[in-house]
Order: sequence, then structure tokens, then C-alpha cells
Amino acid sequence: MPDVSTDVELVRELFVARERWGWEYVDPDPAVRLDPTARPVWLEPPGPDLTQLQQQAARGATGLLLRLVVVVVVCMVMSVASAGAGMLVLFVGGALALAPWLLPASQISSAKRTAQERRAAAWTAFQQADQAWLWQAESVWRSEEARRAAAMLWFPVDLTSGRGRVDVFGGTGEGWASLLTTVGASLLAGGRNVLVLDLSEAQVAVSLARLADSWGVPVVDLEFPKDQARLDLLRDLPAEELAEVLTEALGSMRPGPAQVDIRALDAELLRTVAGRLDSPVTASRLAAGLNVLRHAYDSGGSGFLSEDELARLTSCVDSVGGRRDQVQQELQLLAVMVGLLAEVEESASEAEQQVGLERGLWPRNGLAVISTSTSNLRRKDVLDRVVFARALHELRLREADGAGDVLVIAGADLLGRENLEAVARQARRVGVRLVLLMERLHNELREHLGSSDSVAVLMRLGNAQDAAAAAEFIGRGHRFVLSELTAQIGRTSTSGSSTSTGDAIGTTATKGTNRGHGPGTGSSSRSRSLAESQTRSWQKTASWSQVESTVTGETRSRVYEFMVEPTAIQALPATAFILIETGDIGRRVVVADCNPGICLLDRVAAEPRLAPTSWDQGVRGPL
Repeated sequence: MPDVSTDVELVRELFVARERWGWEYVDPDPAVRLDPTARPVWLEPPGPDLTQLQQQAARGATGLLLRLVVVVVVCMVMSVASAGAGMLVLFVGGALALAPWLLPASQISSAKRTAQERRAAAWTAFQQADQAWLWQAESVWRSEEARRAAAMLWFPVDLTSGRGRVDVFGGTGEGWASLLTTVGASLLAGGRNVLVLDLSEAQVAVSLARLADSWGVPVVDLEFPKDQARLDLLRDLPAEELAEVLTEALGSMRPGPAQVDIRALDAELLRTVAGRLDSPVTASRLAAGLNVLRHAYDSGGSGFLSEDELARLTSCVDSVGGRRDQVQQELQLLAVMVGLLAEVEESASEAEQQVGLERGLWPRNGLAVISTSTSNLRRKDVLDRVVFARALHELRLREADGAGDVLVIAGADLLGRENLEAVARQARRVGVRLVLLMERLHNELREHLGSSDSVAVLMRLGNAQDAAAAAEFIGRGHRFVLSELTAQIGRTSTSGSSTSTGDAIGTTATKGTNRGHGPGTGSSSRSRSLAESQTRSWQKTASWSQVESTVTGETRSRVYEFMVEPTAIQALPATAFILIETGDIGRRVVVADCNPGICLLDRVAAEPRLAPTSWDQGVRGPL
């Protein structure tokens, strides 16, 4: 059972008027960063085109030495004639000799200096833009982190489909206690009356009762058979209704389908005995009357029956039924069952009974907890079924008043599918919300899972078959899963060399004749030339290259599998549950937690998440 404190803050946070079954954890959207591809990238600016200047400088440097030699020689010659003329020639000739080389070199230096200045200005602008982008990225990141830090993490889970029945399968006593505390507090705060029939012997409503009392809600807490003096299950019933309640209880104990004739016989025998007893009809007196019919009553020992009652019962001994063997067998069974109730019966005044209750078990206002606990297994079974039969009988007699009361039955799987269907049918008729807490999801109850007008809540199911059935009910879906990872690393090296040589020989022959004529003169000349040329070339080329490559990849496959694996259901925390609800807009599956202490955490929302326009088939919430 959870350690729930009656701290004022906890009570105030739990008792809210809106129905709440637990809280759904929602991880905030991840922080958004600026697109890193939008960050400024430094591109080295192109350098100046110095090809022409470099060619000019190269040409100027080619004859530089020769020009300088000529200038020096001329200077020496001129110095012989005049020292001043020699110096003038030296300066002028040196300038003219150096100009073809110095001028392009100066232009090259100036172009490089200008390019460096432009690069420095571009680098400064890039650093400023990059710093501005970093500041913006940091601002966006801080804003996103602040959003995540302020976002709500827990959202209350309610039922939006308006279903009248909630079937809880699986779970432990601790989980049931947490669930009842969370939802019961919100129901009571909303003005609803809640009746809890605790057949589980796990005391699942103790925390709810303590918190409700702290909040000021009227609470009636009865445990049978210890508190039978405060509320006798049979005392206030008329003979016909008492017979129906006990017949219902006994019929639920019979394995297999109920036999109509046997149930009619049980009702007839009980009605016969109860109708011949004076008020009040208690379990002890009813057991004594049954023993009178089976000739087993000790009139001198018990003193439960008066002389008039004995006379009325004795007069009908011979007229009860015609099947003596079957009548005696049923009388014995009824006497034993009622006798188990009579063994713990105590005398109580009228003022001690019906304290805080009306209509039998139902609370006048607030919360009523009816639990059963005894070391005698047969008596425990009888008490469970009588308490249930009494509640079912009161539902049958009740009119649809629209009060919105809630009936919770903990350990309902012990009652059988037919009884659960009967109480669900009556609760739906009168407008009572029905909550059934069942420990197992065995074969008989699987037909109960997902029935009409119901919401299913799945808690921890340790049994593998139960967990598999629950996973099948939640459903399957398509999703992409990582199925293959590949990595390829390669290295390629190539090297080569080539050598080529060539020779070319050429011969050119030229012949010519020139004739000239003039007045009285004439001339003639012949010319002949022969030229030979020889060219030899040699070339050697070496090449080498190396290529490294790395290729990684992943493959995802589309699979159709359980949305929630059975092993995940088996490993659910004690207070976690999976809610499956079908409404007009579809079907939703929500993973939530019903621990009452969640309401004291930080970042817990007061309202559920925004209602979607349609529910998808996915599972919402972490597992």
C-alpha cells in the first residue's frame, strides 16, 4: 500500500472536481538549434592575377646583367673624357637597365599589398558575421532550454468517451490503492457518492478513506464480519428480498451454468422460512428455521425461535417440496451457508445499524467502504458473495436517478463472468459508474475485455498468457525498425612512370638566280644555300595516387508487431497502467501513472492535454 500522507497540500491537490485517473508523462519537444549549414563559411578570396607582370619581370631580369655590364663599360669610357659625364651615364644607364625589371616587380608588390588589405577587411567582416550567428544560436538555444525547463511534464488523464464501466485488469494491492486514491479523490470532490466493495483483503481503500476524512467527506468504513453489528446484511430485508439475495449468493457459488430449477427451489425454501419468522430476521434465526425444516433444530439449546415461530415452521415441514432428497440436500446447503454468517453475528441495537448509509450499502453522502476479511475461507467466500448479492439486489431496486454514483468492486474476478455481466447490466440501467478491479485476465474474463460501454485499464500482469492477451487487445501496428548496419573501408594506391625520346633531322636547300638589265648594262647572279637541322627530345613522367574511402549505411524495415510487447506489460511499475478507450473519434492507448504523489511534483498541469480531433493507433506515453 502506498505511503500516502494526510498532508494538507497533498489533500488539496488530490481533491479536484475534475475526474482524474492518473497522469501522463509527456517529454517536451526537443530544443531546436539553428541550422548549422546557415553559419557563415570563410571562403578565401582569390588573389590578384600577376601572370602578365611576372612575365614582364622575368623578361626584364633576363638581360639585366648584360645591360648592367654595358652601362658600366660605357661609364668607364665616358669617365676617361669626363668624370661628370661618366657619373651621368652611370645613373641614367643604370636606371634604364633596371627599369624593365624593377617596374613590374613594384607593380607586383603593390598588387599583393592591395590583395592583403582586401583579405583583411573580408576576414574582419566574416568574423563579425560569424560572431553574430553564434550569438543568435546561443540566444535561440537558451530560449529553447528555458521553454523545456518551463514546459509541463505531467498531464492528468481523464475519460473523454463517457463510458459507464471501467475494467481494470492486473495490478497489485499497492497499484489498486493508488488508483482508487487518485480517481476516488476526484470523484468525491466532484460531489459523487462512492461505494467500494473490497473483496481482495488488500485494504485498497484505506488511503482513500483517510484522505477523504481529512478533506471533510463523510466516510463509512465497515469490515465484515468484524463490523456486522453495525450493519447486518440480512436484518432489514423483507422475506422475499432476503430470499432473493441469498439465492443469488448461493447460485454464484455453483460451478458451471446456473440451474433454474435449483435456484427456484432455494428461493422457495428461503422465502418459506423467512416468511414464518418474526422481525428481525437474522442469520442465526434463519439458520435455525432451516434446521427446523430438516429436522435438525435443537429447541432446548439455542432459543433463537419462539414457540409461535416453531409452530408455523413445523406446520409446513411436510408441505415443502415433493422431491425429498433434493429438498433435504438444498436445506442442508442453505443451513450451512447461513450458519457461516450466523457464527459471527452479534446483537446490535437499531441505532448502531445503518450509520451513515441509506438504501442498504449505499452512502447517503460521501464514501462507503465495505470489506471482508476472515481466516475461514468458506466464510470469506460466503461473505463476499452475500455482500455482492446485496449490492446487486439494491441496484435492481434502484431507479435511474442520474446521481452519478460510483460502485467499485475490488477482487471482482472471484465472482465469475455471469455475475459481472449482471452487475454491469444493472449499473448501466440506473446510471451508476462501475469500476471492476480484477487481478487476472484468465480465459473466462477475456470475453469481458473490451465489451460494449467499457474502458479497459491494464496494469501489471505477471502471467505470460494474461500479458499476451492484453498485448493482443492493445493491438498491432506498422513501424520502421533498424534491421541492418553496414560499414565499408577501402584504400586504393596507384603508381606509374613513362619515358619517351625523339629525334628529328631536316635538310633545306635553296637555289636562286637574279638578272638585271639597264641601258647598256646587264647583270646576272646566282645563289645557292643548304641548311641542315637536327632535334632530339627526351621526356620522363612519374605518377602516384592514393584514395581512401569509408562508406557507412543503415537499413530500416517496415514490420507489423505488437504496439506494446507482453514483456513490457509484465514489467510495468506497480502504479503504471495502460488505458485503452474507444470513442466517437477513434481509439486511444495512453500510458499513465496513478501514484497520488505525482500531484506534488513540479511542472504538473491542471488540465489534460488538448483534445485531439482524432485518436491514432499509436501508444502515447513512455513505457
